Amino acid sequence: MSDTDRYCQDCETSFDTLTELRLHDCDDFRADESTEELESEFGESETYEFHGEVDTWSGTVEATSTGPIIDQASGRDCALCGDDAAVLMDPTIEWKRILREEHDGYNPVSSHQQIPLCPPCDVRLDALREGEKERGYYDDDVGADIDAERLDILRSINPDAIFANPPEDF
Repeated sequence: MSDTDRYCQDCETSFDTLTELRLHDCDDFRADESTEELESEFGESETYEFHGEVDTWSGTVEATSTGPIIDQASGRDCALCGDDAAVLMDPTIEWKRILREEHDGYNPVSSHQQIPLCPPCDVRLDALREGEKERGYYDDDVGADIDAERLDILRSINPDAIFANPPEDF
């Protein structure tokens, strides 16, 4: 068996066995794009870079986040803190239920469910979502902390920011 039989052309990776080749996920083997490549692909004005501390349910963490500004978030305010939004988050079914309970009249149509977030708030909500996924591994006190943080965040979200129209130039 030649090396070309165990080579994935999509992600340009060689494998020791055909089984490894068949079972691999190209996304795991592709090289990460550098910030410079993102800037050249999306243009400097369409990328964001965040470095700083973020308060999460588990405490303050040092976070780094870089990526393209999502077009639909550009020009909108973060639904949590009001800063400039850069990304959009799809709320889980449970989060949608809580948002409906906490905010009268919140009943988004399918095309208006994504929540615009600034990079620090995106990091904060990602940490919360990860905590929810791992909740079964924590004790009851930590689970209560996660629930309290989720409720606090979802009560703080401005539902009007979710429905805000993008700027006129789109």
